Amino acid sequence: ENWEQRQYPIEPLDPVDFLKGAMELMGKDQSELAELLNSRPRASEILNRQRPLTLKQIRTIASAWNLPTDLLIREYEIRPPG
Repeated sequence: ENWEQRQYPIEPLDPVDFLKGAMELMGKDQSELAELLNSRPRASEILNRQRPLTLKQIRTIASAWNLPTDLLIREYEIRPPG
């Protein structure tokens, strides 16, 4: 490990940040995620951190958009609605 890695560690993105970044890079938007998940409300809740990704959703997203599942399966903070 070099000095920079010790002094300035890079924390891995949480699944929502990773998903948002991947969507931006691929030119995808929330409506395309909603279509993939067959639920507009669910896509919104996930992107707003009000509901966690399920294993089925992770598999669906990873398969359709060729994303690594290990970056989507990490735990992250859920915010209550409102």
